[in-house]
Amino acid sequence: MSYTKGCYVGQEVLSRIRTTGRKPRELVRWRSDSTISPGESVFADPGAAVAGPIGTITSAAWHPVLNQWTGLAFVKQGAATIDSKLPVGAETPRIGNRIEIFAIVN
Repeated sequence: MSYTKGCYVGQEVLSRIRTTGRKPRELVRWRSDSTISPGESVFADPGAAVAGPIGTITSAAWHPVLNQWTGLAFVKQGAATIDSKLPVGAETPRIGNRIEIFAIVN
């Protein structure tokens, strides 16, 4: 990767990552008692300053030992912490449909 060449697609994003040392999204592991599907949106806590979706469910699978749904999601950097219980839905969060973040993958 050369930072001295002319313009190229993705240059701004890569420059921002290089400057801040952080990625704009985090990969998190989640679990839920409700059925969750890939592609559903993850929303901020109702009391949070951020409104609207903060991420997307990327994978979901039933865990037979835990008797829960579990998987991965990409969320905005710093928008979720371990033990966060965040609403999930296709376009708007569904009542009672929440995921619990239990790990942030680095």
